[in-house]
Amino acid sequence: MPETPMVFVVGTGRCGSTILSDMVRLHPGVLSLSELFTSLGGPGPMGRKLSGSEFWDFIATARYGGRQILRAAPFKEILYPTGRNQKDTAFSIWGDGVPPISLITLPHLTPAFDRLYDHLGRRLKAAPPASLSEHYSELFDALGEDRPGRIVVERSGGSLEYIEQLIDLFPEAAVIHLHRDGRDTALSMSRHPRYRFIMVERELTRRIGGNPYSMTEEEYLDELPALVDAAGDMVDLLPHRITDRSFRSWSIPLSRFGSLWSTMVLTKTPALRRHQPLLEMSYEDMARDPHGSLMAIADFIGLDRASEWSAAASAIFNPEVGRWRGEPAEVQAVLERSCRPGMRFLPDSPAPNSSPPQRHEEVSENV
Repeated sequence: MPETPMVFVVGTGRCGSTILSDMVRLHPGVLSLSELFTSLGGPGPMGRKLSGSEFWDFIATARYGGRQILRAAPFKEILYPTGRNQKDTAFSIWGDGVPPISLITLPHLTPAFDRLYDHLGRRLKAAPPASLSEHYSELFDALGEDRPGRIVVERSGGSLEYIEQLIDLFPEAAVIHLHRDGRDTALSMSRHPRYRFIMVERELTRRIGGNPYSMTEEEYLDELPALVDAAGDMVDLLPHRITDRSFRSWSIPLSRFGSLWSTMVLTKTPALRRHQPLLEMSYEDMARDPHGSLMAIADFIGLDRASEWSAAASAIFNPEVGRWRGEPAEVQAVLERSCRPGMRFLPDSPAPNSSPPQRHEEVSENV
């Protein structure tokens, strides 16, 4: 295929896309962008033109709720320094917060992430009114100006959730869909703070009628009495009260993670498969043949098959396949049952057992 200006690696999250991003980043022909859209909470306001300042505010303004959850339970994927006594960085989660684009995307590219942030601000705020896709194209040009000719590969955990918006923004982009055995994925989700937080957000949104973590600080404080009433026994999980203890002690049934995975696969994959060019790849195939998988990706997006790259990339890949089988029988049963719908839909997924072990009710995982 011809050289692709934009490539998205999409998946449900906890499917191996992070290590794939790290592997692809080692290729000299790639500008690797990590967790851009997830850090922003999605691609952004579509359907209208934005000024340069409006676009910059969207990618650079720290969210009140995001600052609060990072104080309570920082995710290991966050690359920006988050120490309470950090003195050699421009921003802090203990102060006014870290700009979304600085949380992961900029430190993934350079140790001079604050300097790059300042450079981007000067350039992007001066841009004239344009569509969201045009602003993103300007951002990618700015990020890759010292890497001319490189293919942009963006990877965000859980980006399958907003695949329709990505395709609308970049209809000519190539897409790599990485999927993994749902039972391993759901088990990993249940033990990861970010996906436990997604469950907290969803339940609070159901009770309140809106997501308190997407509000501005002013909106949140204005509505605080009503939010406290509506949250009920989840009041200690609201942004102004959440702590590491309250977050980790909230019980979430394991089956909900399997259902989250299955629902995402069933509702989002059809739109994905209508898009071309598309490469579907399983984590299990990548684990069996890392070199062959990397060569397939290189051919798909038009990269040089540099042998040094493949060897270096394969060396950092330490796959875990079938971890769910080491769990107790009742846990395996919940994973089998909740992931079965999605696994029957995906190509090359391991076939779930037709008769999983029986048990009483849902298993609750507290991490």
